[in-house]
Amino acid sequence: MDKISIVTVCFNASKVLEQTIQSVINQKYQNIEYIVIDGNSTDGTVEIIKKYSDKIDYWVSEPDNGIYDAMNKGVNVATGTWVNFMNAGDVFFDENVIYSIFNSDIKEDCQIIYGKTIVKCPWGKYIVTPNSVNKLDRTMPFCHQSTFTRRILLEEFKFDTRLNIASDFNFFNLVYKKYKSCFLYLDYLISIFDACDGVSSVNKIDMLNDYELILKNKLYFKRYIYMIKKNIPCKIMNYIYRLIWYFKPRFKRIN
Repeated sequence: MDKISIVTVCFNASKVLEQTIQSVINQKYQNIEYIVIDGNSTDGTVEIIKKYSDKIDYWVSEPDNGIYDAMNKGVNVATGTWVNFMNAGDVFFDENVIYSIFNSDIKEDCQIIYGKTIVKCPWGKYIVTPNSVNKLDRTMPFCHQSTFTRRILLEEFKFDTRLNIASDFNFFNLVYKKYKSCFLYLDYLISIFDACDGVSSVNKIDMLNDYELILKNKLYFKRYIYMIKKNIPCKIMNYIYRLIWYFKPRFKRIN
């Protein structure tokens, strides 16, 4: 039975961290290592971590250089065969997720497992079916909370801390370029991702700046960079995103 390392990174997340911790410690799979990396929170987050310290294998609260530095710290202390990043505010779909995936043997050539995600947006809740991994040359086809990655890959391709928003996309992009056949899609709902706070124009600019660095001279992508950098009002951008989510067949609204 493979050991699964679950890493939660957080900073001033006292309002949402407990639900994430409970989602992890209530998993029915028996061989889980739980790691919490906190960025020196001052809002009561550390007190929540201490409350569950007997269920957490390793935790630390100290200053870091952002989310991807914290994720790299998690990888450095992880000892599991597989690693999942379930960050503060996000949860597993149910208590059987890890058991359902790892209760059977996974082929050695499979190095990244990914599945479906429930995404909570300001305009509704959706079941999101991942895109094909061959889209990794242009966009992130799945949610990283709904992936399990062999630790040896995360040690080979560290998260680039120069990127603010899209270093996880950069990681999967690099892996795909080198190991195209190592991805395994499972038709499971794996995580529930809260995107309600992720639609601000500032975050979009950071994300698209990251994508511009990663994808370099992909011409079709420059249209999106242009649109954002022309400071289209956030309300209009959110309306555009809402239309995209409404019409894309892989997004199924559930409320």
